[in-house]
Amino acid sequence: MKKGVGIFCLLLTLIACQSSEKKLTLLDDVSSIDVSESRGYGGLNENHFTVLDQKETVSRFEKITEETVAVKQDIDVNGTKPDYDLLVRYENGETNGLQWKMDGESSRLTYAGHESEAYELNAEETNQLLDMLE
Repeated sequence: MKKGVGIFCLLLTLIACQSSEKKLTLLDDVSSIDVSESRGYGGLNENHFTVLDQKETVSRFEKITEETVAVKQDIDVNGTKPDYDLLVRYENGETNGLQWKMDGESSRLTYAGHESEAYELNAEETNQLLDMLE
C-alpha cells in the first residue's frame, strides 16, 4: 500500500512538472495580425506589408503559438533586432505587440518590451508562419 502511494505521488509530481512549461498566451480570440519588417526592439513598425485576417490563417497562428515554449534569453537590444513585428488584434478591440526573430531554422517570439523572455518555435512552426506571409 505504501509503495502504491509513493508511486502515485511520484507520478503526480512528474505530471505537474511537465504541465508547468510556460507557453505564449494570447489575450483573447485573434481577429487579425498586422506584419511589418522590424526596425528594432522596443517598438513596432506601423508600416505593415501584410495583414493576416483570414479565419483559417488566424486559427493556424493561434495553434502555432500554443505550441511555443518559454525560454530566458540574454539579448543585446541595441546590437540585434527582430526580423518582423506582429501587431495582434483581438476580437475585443485590444492589441498586443510581438516581435519575431529568426534563429537559423527555428525562431523566437517575444512580447514587445519584454525581450528577456522568448517563446521558441521549432523549424516546422517557423516555416508555417513564413508560409503565411507569402
